[in-house]
Amino acid sequence: MIVCGDFIDAQFGVMFGLTTMASAGLGNWLSDTIGLGLGDVIERSAAKMGLSNGGLSPAQERMQIAKMTTLGGKLIGITLGCFAGMVPLLFLKPAKVEIAKEDLEVYESTFLPFGVSSAAFASLMKSATRRRKEHGAMLVQGGVPFKKVILLLRGEAVALRLANDAKPEAFARRGSCGDAVVSLDAGEPSHRYLGKLEADGLSATPKLTCRGSVVNGTAIASPGRLEEAYPNDIIAETAVEYLEWEYDELMEMMKEDKGIQASIVSILFHEMVNYVSSNTPTQRRRLYKILMMAVLADGKVDDSERKLLSKYRQDHQISQQDHLSVLQELDWTEAGFRRGWMNPENFLEQKDPDEEAVKDPVSELHKAHAILSNLLQQMRPEPPALE
Repeated sequence: MIVCGDFIDAQFGVMFGLTTMASAGLGNWLSDTIGLGLGDVIERSAAKMGLSNGGLSPAQERMQIAKMTTLGGKLIGITLGCFAGMVPLLFLKPAKVEIAKEDLEVYESTFLPFGVSSAAFASLMKSATRRRKEHGAMLVQGGVPFKKVILLLRGEAVALRLANDAKPEAFARRGSCGDAVVSLDAGEPSHRYLGKLEADGLSATPKLTCRGSVVNGTAIASPGRLEEAYPNDIIAETAVEYLEWEYDELMEMMKEDKGIQASIVSILFHEMVNYVSSNTPTQRRRLYKILMMAVLADGKVDDSERKLLSKYRQDHQISQQDHLSVLQELDWTEAGFRRGWMNPENFLEQKDPDEEAVKDPVSELHKAHAILSNLLQQMRPEPPALE
């Protein structure tokens, strides 16, 4: 029953909308059906082995002692059988991942479109801290290193640029991240962030440039920024709700799970395309690195992806030195990039196209690559025809 119920729950629970209890009931029906067939086989086998049922006469079977003995034997047999049947619990691993109701909207709108599995999302949410803060609260304190990444879900936050010649009393007015309310007169508004789940997209400060929903996302492409003082205070302009990850933990999960890496990189690329306007070499290189991270996420590079990157380098004046530097930062070489793979296992995978269809991470990353290609085509006046 346990084995059958777990299999039904894992394989058909989501497909047919079955609850865990419904799956357990179907597992019980299936195990009982199998038990009926096995019972007859066991009885006939026992008879062939010379085992008997005691040979009691009908009168003896009606005796109270015989009835009590039969009942006791059944209770002992059922008890031992039930405990023996629970042995699989020692070896079964949960095949079905439960996602909290409050996290379901985040998964369906933000991560599922990029191919993140429910198991990977559950791990991602386990390492995240969900926070809610009121208007005026500080999300990030500027002037000190900030080694976390924030995904704003609801509400709006404003970045206040710290003046280079700020006076000590100005810093005192800013308070700290633990304060409930922070004065907004301590710096000049620079840009804003909008919640990822906000359906209407209305902004309390529409004149400020929107940098999407990820705070400190540029550190993913430029890790050296973690050691620098964060240049802005991030203040809640409205009541906000957000997820917060430690930078090192998030990067480790991105490294281990290609679906998470494709999701985060795609979100960052989309947002950087929207707000990069000054067209500085630093911004162009940072955007190129994020694009390269998405392309290399599955460990392989094909001709269409090389053409895409080459076209981007030409259109945005990315030097060959910057190209090589980005590859080195991502643990790739120019020879591996031209060959199409760094890990020999990826080369072997390419030789079997039939297996490629069942490899979830690869198919998920192809979705991310298609999204990135569409974004780049929107940036170029005459996009190349890529297959």
